Amino acid sequence: MATLATCYNTRRVSSKTTTWDGFPEAFRTARASGAVAPAVVKKTAGAASGQRAMLSGVTAIHRIFSWGMLSVTGFYVVLFTTQFLHSPAWDKTWWVVQVRSLGDPLVVQLFILIKSQWPSFRFGGYLPLVVAGAVSIVRLGVGAVVIPLIGGLRKRVAELELHPAAKAPAVRDEESKRVDSEQGRDELMKRYREIESALRETERKRCTFLSIDVVASTKMKENERELPVTITFQAYMKMLEDIFEKHSAWKQSWTPDGVMVCFLDVDAAVAAGQEVLRQLRVFNRTENLLRSRISVRCGVNEGEVPIFEDSKLEKIAHRAIDVTGHMQKCARPDTLWLSSEVHQKLSDPSGFKPAGKQVDGYHAYEWSPSLALSEMPPAYVAAPKQASLSTETTWA
Repeated sequence: MATLATCYNTRRVSSKTTTWDGFPEAFRTARASGAVAPAVVKKTAGAASGQRAMLSGVTAIHRIFSWGMLSVTGFYVVLFTTQFLHSPAWDKTWWVVQVRSLGDPLVVQLFILIKSQWPSFRFGGYLPLVVAGAVSIVRLGVGAVVIPLIGGLRKRVAELELHPAAKAPAVRDEESKRVDSEQGRDELMKRYREIESALRETERKRCTFLSIDVVASTKMKENERELPVTITFQAYMKMLEDIFEKHSAWKQSWTPDGVMVCFLDVDAAVAAGQEVLRQLRVFNRTENLLRSRISVRCGVNEGEVPIFEDSKLEKIAHRAIDVTGHMQKCARPDTLWLSSEVHQKLSDPSGFKPAGKQVDGYHAYEWSPSLALSEMPPAYVAAPKQASLSTETTWA
């Protein structure tokens, strides 16, 4: 109780908000253990119930009023049209007789009132339309006031229903009984362990992630016309999409200037990143319409991730994905960095060299097109012909 009193006093002094998130950690912990005063819970639940009742009542009244006014509007529009039914057969039909008997008295009284104030008035035949228009204006005016009120009530009800103290009384009572005894606590802990075990046994896939991001993309677009920027980056994205499709990418998540790609094979992910760096050289010469060349950083990492066929990559939160992004951010422009674990699993690790850095505890390895070319075996080169010597060949 002393803890609760201290927390309450701290709450009164330090904050004006009334949400549970604003309470100090000790107060939230106390509430979770069932120590919050029942009056607070009862007050919140009562407020939610009252707001729901008010919302239901206001909504029902507004609907009845709106439909009623709409019916009156339609009625007087129909009354106006009956003036043009000159056939005796139509005049004697039941619905025409009923419409005129109900609507004519009001129209006649309105006509007499207007005539008394404006003797030259001669447009009595249009009075049903005037009545219909007036009713519509009233309906719209009331709606303009009531509809925002209903929206505010709905928002308030939603906030109260999400409030931790707004649970149904039976649920709250059951929970309080559970945690008020040692047996109840043991029962809750058992359920927690069962849920935790079920989550651990969730099917996981070993995935390899490739992160690619354009270096200094904002600066590249400065002082450039919009059309060349749009054309160049659309062509760049199309190039990447073709490469990912070629290497059987499973999932992709795009940002304006970057992408995170999921592969089910380590070699495919690394090969896709390498091909992006290779093709980017050609792209900058042939399709880049900007004054500066496009340069990218690539990062690769892998791990077992709880991911499914219908999972969206941008919704997955996992350390393997975080490390991939960090590898990409630490990489030098136009290079691909990957962790030592991924490097060990490559079927062909040639062309990589230690980056000399650790990223999130992993030793990083670096690959670049220029580094790969420098490690290729020496090419066979023909020596120039000389007049006094026969043709010879050497290895450059």
